[in-house]
Amino acid sequence: MRRKLLTAVVMASFVLAASWALAGPPHWLKGTTDQKFSTLEKIQEALGSVMMEYNYRMTTMYYAAKGGNWGLADYQLKEAREIQEVGETTRPQFAGALKAFEQTYLDKVAASVKEKNFSKFKKAFTEMTKGCNECHANEGYPFIHYVLPKHPVAALKYKP
Repeated sequence: MRRKLLTAVVMASFVLAASWALAGPPHWLKGTTDQKFSTLEKIQEALGSVMMEYNYRMTTMYYAAKGGNWGLADYQLKEAREIQEVGETTRPQFAGALKAFEQTYLDKVAASVKEKNFSKFKKAFTEMTKGCNECHANEGYPFIHYVLPKHPVAALKYKP
């Protein structure tokens, strides 16, 4: 069974490579290097997509900390920082605000996770949530208001 699957994948890769060799790159990747970069820039995820993942990471982090699964909370924090870097790179006009948010709020959350102290975490998380919502309002999106869900949203183990 594995051999058949591997053979199918290799054959599909070969067919794809051969079609590119004959037909050239897809229509959207043609033109000068600057035109290609412009096309790629236009299809990059918007900051809204980054924020949707941020929302997931924040919520999961909260319930992991509440359940005492500090490893999961720390992992979600790390992933939140990484998705923020994507936002800073793809939407550089927001990089300053995102970095300030990280230094003002995420660092405090990180300290409470490191201490495994839920009361400090909850306070830092509440401040972070307020900071998120203020930032949204300041950027012209007051209708985007994060509210911690009453229950976790991911099917994960929240207690160690």
